[in-house]
Amino acid sequence: MPSGDGAYRVFITHAGRPHVDRTALLHLLESAPGFRYSDCTPARALSGGAATDEALTHDALERQIARADVAVVLAAMLLQHSSRELVRFQVETARRLGKPILVLTPYGTVDIPRYLEDRADAIIVATKGDPRVWETAEVVSAIVRLGDGER
Repeated sequence: MPSGDGAYRVFITHAGRPHVDRTALLHLLESAPGFRYSDCTPARALSGGAATDEALTHDALERQIARADVAVVLAAMLLQHSSRELVRFQVETARRLGKPILVLTPYGTVDIPRYLEDRADAIIVATKGDPRVWETAEVVSAIVRLGDGER
């Protein structure tokens, strides 16, 4: 359910640094007419240095995920060896905390890891022709549906 101000609280997988898919998703959510959201990841978690290290501890990630209405998994991050285990921890934590999981995949992604497919409540593939363009209405609709408790 959205917070008292009507904003859906969204946790977006991250590995302590900016990621092109995360940036694309944030732009998409910002441009969605009438949609309000808040990002559960503190800015310091993506800024580098000691603040980022602290924000990436398992306890800190669990607190970020616990605040969310929906966990959004950027599947492309699973293809990067350096972030794979951290993202997998975030997926497992979201599932353990009972958070609905929305998976966003780049266009052309054929092989979504089985464990991710099994844990996803919804999967959206990017629009043909651009690996990082998801349909705004489809993403917002999924966040609202999952955030309101429909799976």
